[in-house]
Amino acid sequence: GLGYSSEFLDKQGFTVAGVDINPHMIKAAMDTYPKLNFVLITKNQLPFSDQSFDLLYSSLVLFEIDNLENMRQYLVEGARVLKDDGYFIAITGSQHVGDRKYKSVLNLTDYPENENPKSGSVIKVTSPEINLTFNDYFWTEEDYRKVFSKAGLEICDIHYPLGKDNEGYEWQAEKTKSPFIMILAKKMK
Repeated sequence: GLGYSSEFLDKQGFTVAGVDINPHMIKAAMDTYPKLNFVLITKNQLPFSDQSFDLLYSSLVLFEIDNLENMRQYLVEGARVLKDDGYFIAITGSQHVGDRKYKSVLNLTDYPENENPKSGSVIKVTSPEINLTFNDYFWTEEDYRKVFSKAGLEICDIHYPLGKDNEGYEWQAEKTKSPFIMILAKKMK
């Protein structure tokens, strides 16, 4: 992405390497945060040695992956560069984000393909704030649990963050059902 998470982690005192598969995003991140390190991923391989990192942070990537085998390969590559007992944190869409009845600051109700999605189904989401519609893949918590395990990552915790009053948004169902899920996993030895 644009490097916001990399900047946040840098400000927390971490040594950060941001990665993306899109060269335009890498350039934009480098232009925005020229003091940080951003690297292009090629051929689905992270350009780092085995066991290079204590922590990997994956922001809104998993629901962009089109099938569970590709997701497993993504996670295996992440586990490769994690040190033993390293942690993998992922933020991705929850099951709620694909429910047409779910009232959200994201517009989900205009798309019939969001009706009763199955694992791997394409769902459409519109962000009215930036007038952007995008396709994501619908995955369940059970899907994530299975694929993390197959990739050698043990899930320690799953959190469904909820919206709160006075956050600057007119939260709707986000106060009771999270559109996102945060997964904390540890590399298995």
